[in-house]
Amino acid sequence: STYVYSAYASVWGVVVPLRADLRDEAGAGGALLTHEVVIRRRLDLTTAMRFRIGARILAIRAVDDGDATRRAIVCRCEEASA
Repeated sequence: STYVYSAYASVWGVVVPLRADLRDEAGAGGALLTHEVVIRRRLDLTTAMRFRIGARILAIRAVDDGDATRRAIVCRCEEASA
């Protein structure tokens, strides 16, 4: 099957590379988490989405409430090839 992605929204965020010893397996899919992306809280994020930063693709593997203020979301991502 072929996936087709289209631009959904532009967001500002912080991209944090994970240290090699902090990388973890993400659930049953076994994806290697390589980055965390922190953005303003949105209710429409899913693990079927991805971030594009220039030519780099970060596939969202997990979404977590960032903090108690509920203003931020932390997306745990795997760097994917385009």
